[in-house]
Amino acid sequence: MRRCSLPTFAVLGLIASSLSGCYYVAPTLPEGPFVPIHMVAVVPETPELKIDVQGEGPIPAAALVEIDRFIARFLDRRSGPLTIVTRGGAGDAGAPGAIAQAVVERALARGIPGSWVVREANAGVGARDVLLRYRRYAVEVPECGDFRVESAYNAFSTPHPNYGCAHARNQAVLAVDPADLLRARPSDASDAQRLNLVIQRYRAGEIGQSAGQSSNQQQGGQQQSQSESGASQ
Repeated sequence: MRRCSLPTFAVLGLIASSLSGCYYVAPTLPEGPFVPIHMVAVVPETPELKIDVQGEGPIPAAALVEIDRFIARFLDRRSGPLTIVTRGGAGDAGAPGAIAQAVVERALARGIPGSWVVREANAGVGARDVLLRYRRYAVEVPECGDFRVESAYNAFSTPHPNYGCAHARNQAVLAVDPADLLRARPSDASDAQRLNLVIQRYRAGEIGQSAGQSSNQQQGGQQQSQSESGASQ
């Protein structure tokens, strides 16, 4: 048997000690639930329209156009009532009261319920001014495209800087009303009787098919009955 000399044992010990220092260090993971890197921010906004009353005459056509545009934006996305602010509120007379009443009438003509239109008094508003405002929400989407970190190899299994960004951006873009990202809308009450009636009418062929389909089905049924009668004879 060949014996190793003392220098050989020293070299082997040096190699073993150097290898023992190269051990794997696991990354420190954060405690608690996972927090997405990219979040959709929903922020409140208060659009306003200030109408300067020039005199006691008829309301200018340009002012009516601005009012109609403001009401259209209110119908498009609103999260609160349409508020009409004057110094005297609902009891305001004169030109400001006339404009406020015109706003109410034009809003009702667009199908806005009366409960959605509110008159408010504010001493800080000018004596001949009318202020329209409502509350809505806007969405701030994250900026994607951070590919500074290699995505094909990730030894520590940490989230990629761009992970989840496209999903968050698509969720924000697809939302018709950003307020839906904060709270759910209440569902309408279901009517089982009406649902059953629709199903019965569909099975009877009264709905869900065009006139050409129904006539073809009737002709096909007549031809089948005639062929069956001829075969029986």
